Amino acid sequence: ALELLIIDPKQTDFTLFNKLPYLREGKVIVERKAARAALLDLARKEMPRRQEIMAHRSMNIRTFNQRYPNEALPLIVALIDEYGLLTSQMNKKEREEFEQSLSELAAAARAVGIHIVLATQHPSADVITPTIKANLDARVALRVASQVNSRVVLDAGGAENLLGQGDMLFRRPDGRIIRLQAPFMDEEELVQTLATYRSSALPPH
Repeated sequence: ALELLIIDPKQTDFTLFNKLPYLREGKVIVERKAARAALLDLARKEMPRRQEIMAHRSMNIRTFNQRYPNEALPLIVALIDEYGLLTSQMNKKEREEFEQSLSELAAAARAVGIHIVLATQHPSADVITPTIKANLDARVALRVASQVNSRVVLDAGGAENLLGQGDMLFRRPDGRIIRLQAPFMDEEELVQTLATYRSSALPPH
């Protein structure tokens, strides 16, 4: 099973995903206060709850779900689009507390089936701080404006020279960088695919 937590502060890119049957919170979250609350709930309530359930019984979510199907925990993917907008209106103390909770979530949640995808159009050290960056060990860069932006994402230059149209660099958790091509799905195909999932009430595999 899968739950998606989708946060779209721009209210433009993911509104088509509304009404999917497996959306956590029941909708795409566009309000910043609600987004912050949902992410803090994952970090401070859901992750500790899962850790307590799994304690002393399994080291990873897949094994736990196979051994204890009656207590199986759905995978949760938290997708944060334009992370900079989400944090831009927080004061310094709020942002530091939020980043600390999000970093703890990114560092430990994978073992209990919670995964974070964080995106920003303007990668800079002010947006992707060292606290956050240290706990995001797999990173993707599409074409960026400068080598400085590339280094913020990948710890290396190169993304500034990409061709666009889905040409990207992927930094693996072991630090190796490989070049990949992202697939493309136009809006018409996306609408049709989402309609299929809505009618079936089944998430994609």
